[in-house]
Amino acid sequence: MGVASCGTSQVSVTPSTANGAAGKQVQRFVVTDTSNVKCQMQTNPFVSLFGPQQQGNGTVEANLTAAPQLMPYSFGDLGGPGGPQDLSPGQSAVFFIMWSDVATGGVACPTADGFDFRTPQAASGDQRLIYFKFGAPICGSAYYVSQMLPPSFTS
Repeated sequence: MGVASCGTSQVSVTPSTANGAAGKQVQRFVVTDTSNVKCQMQTNPFVSLFGPQQQGNGTVEANLTAAPQLMPYSFGDLGGPGGPQDLSPGQSAVFFIMWSDVATGGVACPTADGFDFRTPQAASGDQRLIYFKFGAPICGSAYYVSQMLPPSFTS
């Protein structure tokens, strides 16, 4: 019998290092098993960025218009398949979000306040809002999410 998939309620997610160059920003996140049982992370997590959006005469927190995509295979080691990551209590895996910070066509780029997160195999109701102020605007129609990777991966 295999190791059960990690539920979103079994893990914590914290921002780690960030890097940027040539119009691309990359943020590393650490996912740690906070339960008392071993679980498995595999493929890419569900991530939906949100931030302040104009509505009427004010602003509301809402999903950004950019859509999540899989990290391109051409983006070095971060674009490759991660494979299953077995996490014992207290152990971690990582994932990365990459986005453009270059505005095109005179369109303003919003800054994300955080994201809706679900572990890869979690049901749609098993989610958690992660509040994290991204250091650069999210420009363009897409951002990229890596697969779950061993904690030794850095950007």
